[in-house]
Amino acid sequence: MAAATAVAVLLKTASEKAQAAPRLPVGLSEGGGFANREDGSHQGAVGAAEPPLPAAAAAAAAAAASNRASALLTCASIPAALTFVLREAEEDFGCSDEYPLEPVSITPTHFIRACAVPQGQFAAVWQSLEEAEALTKLSLPFPSPAAAVDALLGALHMAPCEGTEAIGSNNSSHELLLSGIFVGGQQVLAKAFCLFPGDGCLLRLAVRSLDLTICEAVCSVLE
Repeated sequence: MAAATAVAVLLKTASEKAQAAPRLPVGLSEGGGFANREDGSHQGAVGAAEPPLPAAAAAAAAAAASNRASALLTCASIPAALTFVLREAEEDFGCSDEYPLEPVSITPTHFIRACAVPQGQFAAVWQSLEEAEALTKLSLPFPSPAAAVDALLGALHMAPCEGTEAIGSNNSSHELLLSGIFVGGQQVLAKAFCLFPGDGCLLRLAVRSLDLTICEAVCSVLE
């Protein structure tokens, strides 16, 4: 009698545990694989990953992205002119004329938004972008550090960092640290070291970003 009572208690406990156990989604087994339907067919696991793109499609997508980037980084010079009609006062007729204007130049740096990194963090961000760097060395007609800083800020469209826009007492050299965000959210940093031997400016410009194409395009602006 006692044995029968014990068996009944065990069966009741097992039944309660089975009822309390969470139900799996239809078609999903406890192992996360396939589960049999009642009609004997199979159903795939819930949340299974979609099959990857074929190699040809992936290559085409990568090529399209590269072409868009190349087109975006291409410098352009758009001709401009002022067209007008020249006529005497109180006359209804006149002659058309055209006056040429300076062409409108679009460079890769027009796609950069000046955005300085927080104070004291330039070195850390610069180190994190060490995988892609472009370097150029130029001789430019800047007579002084102040003139070089103004020209570089205007040409590169980037924000000065760590207070390097301020000119110190040393007029023989100066290093300008720059930061910006390229369209699409790419961080771009630059170090412009200027040396003034007396007859101009020797510039060493290093640019870092996650994309080497952007680095090379920024360097090409001053060449």
